[in-house]
Amino acid sequence: LRMQRHYRNVWKRLFFSLKPTIAQISGHCIELGNQLQACCDISIAAEDAHIGNLGQVGGISGITLIRLYAHLIGYKRTREMMVCGRTWSGREASLIGFVNRAVPKEQLNDEVMNEARRIALLPIDGIVSGKAYSHLVWEAMGMGQAFTELYFGHTLGLKLRFEEGEFAFFKEVRSKGASAAVAKRRELYAPLGGFGPDDERPIIPMRGGDHL
Repeated sequence: LRMQRHYRNVWKRLFFSLKPTIAQISGHCIELGNQLQACCDISIAAEDAHIGNLGQVGGISGITLIRLYAHLIGYKRTREMMVCGRTWSGREASLIGFVNRAVPKEQLNDEVMNEARRIALLPIDGIVSGKAYSHLVWEAMGMGQAFTELYFGHTLGLKLRFEEGEFAFFKEVRSKGASAAVAKRRELYAPLGGFGPDDERPIIPMRGGDHL
């Protein structure tokens, strides 16, 4: 519980920071990485990044910053992310509002730096006042509660009871090792299309298999 409370304070400090924050996303942005980008003011991703939460597929309860995620992408997509074990590419995440936009990987650093320079043109007092005011609004919407919910709920969610025949990832890790546990999990999901980046779905499917 103390460890989870520490994490709660880290995320809350980031979310309620008086400094503008920008998440630069490339590669895999999963679980804690995803929470970090969600707490930033602006998120810019490489088109080929992979963004999501795989904790529930990994054998824990799927208790995370769901209040914040629901504000960003809605109830349906939050639930899909948690229980289906898929991720979204940076490009797809931009279509549902999970990140501000996605750019080709080779342009990512320049795009982020350009955004930082635009913010730096603003008067410091205006930046701080604007963020402090936004914090009043977020608190009124219950956003601050998300971090308390997370640390308490996550503590309970790590103490699952597994019924006979259910796949317990961490039990497999303890008894057979991490590689064997991952292989077993892949075996279970393989007939269903896999999980994570292996089973990403386009947001807007088009005829002929292409999508926007």
